Amino acid sequence: MLSENTIDPDKVMAKPAPNVPFFIPRQPLTPGISRLHKQDENQKENDKLETPLLFQPLTILPNFTIPNRIGVSPMCLYSADPKDGKVTPFHLTHYNGFAIRGVGLTILESVSVTKNGRTTPNDLGLFKDHDIKDEHDRDSKYMEQIEGLKQICDFYHSQQGSESKERQLIGIQLSHGGIKSSQLPLYFGYGDHPIDESRGGWLNDVHGISLTSRNRKMFPYAKTMTTAEVWQVIDEFDRAIQDSICKCGFDFIEIHAAHGYLINQFMSPATNDGSRKDEFGNGTFESRIKILLEILKKIQNFKKLSNLEFPVFVRISASDNDESSEDGETWKLKDSLKLAPILVDYGVDVINVSSGGNVAPTKPRIPQWEMAKQIKAAIVAHSQNNTEKLSHHSTSTPTTTPTSINSRPGRGLVAAVGRIHEGETANKYLEEQVCDICLSGTGFLKNPNQVEKWADELKSDVQMNMQVGWVFHKVW
Repeated sequence: MLSENTIDPDKVMAKPAPNVPFFIPRQPLTPGISRLHKQDENQKENDKLETPLLFQPLTILPNFTIPNRIGVSPMCLYSADPKDGKVTPFHLTHYNGFAIRGVGLTILESVSVTKNGRTTPNDLGLFKDHDIKDEHDRDSKYMEQIEGLKQICDFYHSQQGSESKERQLIGIQLSHGGIKSSQLPLYFGYGDHPIDESRGGWLNDVHGISLTSRNRKMFPYAKTMTTAEVWQVIDEFDRAIQDSICKCGFDFIEIHAAHGYLINQFMSPATNDGSRKDEFGNGTFESRIKILLEILKKIQNFKKLSNLEFPVFVRISASDNDESSEDGETWKLKDSLKLAPILVDYGVDVINVSSGGNVAPTKPRIPQWEMAKQIKAAIVAHSQNNTEKLSHHSTSTPTTTPTSINSRPGRGLVAAVGRIHEGETANKYLEEQVCDICLSGTGFLKNPNQVEKWADELKSDVQMNMQVGWVFHKVW
């Protein structure tokens, strides 16, 4: 018996998703978008008030609009083969599962830009293994890393709807462990547990920030990076950034400047106390943040030369979580409030606000959502100040502004983290100007279908992946 519903086969027959090297049916709408947006433009405007802010699209940059404001935090899986740092089937299963469930964006776990900068032997890598002497073999192994990462990007890109400008974005977090390299994977034991060469580590090749008394006590095997070695690491970030965009196909880059790893080691007075006596650590705020700014300069230069545009994220530890210490002893929230506008001037579009990693936390601790809110307020104030300056000078001789260091200032959006497990909490953060994007890590580990769960909590009707959602009437 024929169905009473009339279906136009030409419209609904499975057409392939474009620009991916495999067949997968093209989605009618991007998963995760509010289904109210299927209506005409006038109706969309009327329905905006009915769509929770969490499920309204967000344009980070032109052509980079996400279907909702939910993201997956970067979470190390420690599942790469120590021999090569390549993507495995576990990575593909883990990340692609988020793509079909409608998350707005996903930040791939920390990926090391050098072999000796891996935090554990099981970290993913995007590095050239200089232990391989034959250049052809070295480049071949590097391309295998790229090809594995590209598989993840291709699958995410296959999920864009044919009727949607919104798309799920996949980004990569690039990092270097510094003195916290060559550790045991965290699923074996939380905290720093160095492993030596007999267990697959490389304690004889761990380099990082200067060996203060604290660093020497905790990491006695680590060597201080020379100034030349710091510049070499900056160049490795530059190479990895370019290949992440041009060869792997990632939509955006996140620089890992948090949690006590290399860049954060340079930024915090707790680990960079001025004993270096060079441009990266002479005791000033400016010298401590220099390594991060130099990497951001590399990004801006790459964009100009390539004529490519893509969002830039930076993850920071907004505080060492020791606000009771004397000024100049640890990185405090007020340091991040000073840093945030500088990052925007250097082209950063999203500041991912986390905390901790360098010293043992002390009480009282500032909640991460509160740190995000204050940083967002500082960015807004900075933007308004720049607008007033431009307005003041509009009828006079042009003047140099902070944003003249790059082709454009960053968007200055803020992503919040920290056990965000309920949709109502996430939506409240957005409504109260705590942040622009809500990132969840452990929530997605426990429930990969968290986007739909939050939609149910907020009584919002969102589009599901066609192969999964048709049975729930969440597609057509």
